[in-house]
Amino acid sequence: MYVDSGLVVVDEIGRPLHPRQFGETFKRLSGQAGVPVTTLHTARHGFGSYLLDQGVPLPIVSKVMGHASVDVTARVYAHALSTGADERVRSAMVAAGL
Repeated sequence: MYVDSGLVVVDEIGRPLHPRQFGETFKRLSGQAGVPVTTLHTARHGFGSYLLDQGVPLPIVSKVMGHASVDVTARVYAHALSTGADERVRSAMVAAGL
């Protein structure tokens, strides 16, 4: 019987997955899909970098990534902000004091 726990990542019957199991499944499915096999952390970081590179404003990226503040996002993604970022993102960096 399926248990609706309200969680997003669960097994076939609704139980929470252990983080290691989720990571291993992610790697396996990446390989099956023919995309580069990576870690979830690397995929998350790539997603945040991609958003900034596409000109998504820093405060929005910060919220999407679940960071405590825009300052955290600016520090973590400083490399993305300094290369290829558009003027809106650069302005957000200046506003954050970076």
